[in-house]
Amino acid sequence: MSQITAGSMGSSGGSSSGRTPKIHDPKLAAHPALHSENITLPAGATEGLSRGFFAVGGLALLVTVAGYFAGGPGRAVGALHVGTMTALAAALGALFFTLIFHSVNAGFSATLRRQFENVFAAMPVPLAFAIVFLLAELIGGGYVMQWIGLEYGDDYLLDKNTPFLNEPFWVIRGLFYACIWMFIITQLRLWSLRQDETGDWRLTRKARFL
Repeated sequence: MSQITAGSMGSSGGSSSGRTPKIHDPKLAAHPALHSENITLPAGATEGLSRGFFAVGGLALLVTVAGYFAGGPGRAVGALHVGTMTALAAALGALFFTLIFHSVNAGFSATLRRQFENVFAAMPVPLAFAIVFLLAELIGGGYVMQWIGLEYGDDYLLDKNTPFLNEPFWVIRGLFYACIWMFIITQLRLWSLRQDETGDWRLTRKARFL
């Protein structure tokens, strides 16, 4: 998001001179600090790096698939689980710090938030792999989540946790969390990019109270 904070507009939403700033301030949007060359990389600047990361990711995915046939589905699904949760944790961590920055109206974070936004904007990728993991667990009967497929009475502790540890509620929880996360990251990203174009200071306040 551009270098605008709600606090910079005054505690009552007005400017330091007591005047209410324009919602769409062309002067603010045209500020040199907000020029495209200062807030975006040139087209194709990271193309080589992106291809390299995609190649490494594709190779790792092939190794996982090969592990499915060589070492059994349990190890492959376990590796998928570790990789998916690692990537998802990174995206959620970036989202967490972005929400903290907005909650405390941290002005110092204006130059850092875009990088955190870039990280959590990739959340759809680990969420897609999480769906693959979920399907593998349900179809395979629980390679990692060993409570899946157990009959009532097989394990006393699992029996007591059945209201929480059951397949329908597990799927519902996962989908609910994914929808909430996707809504938050979509709104924050949308408002951030729109503020670069319009200089609308109210978008910062929307993000703060999301």
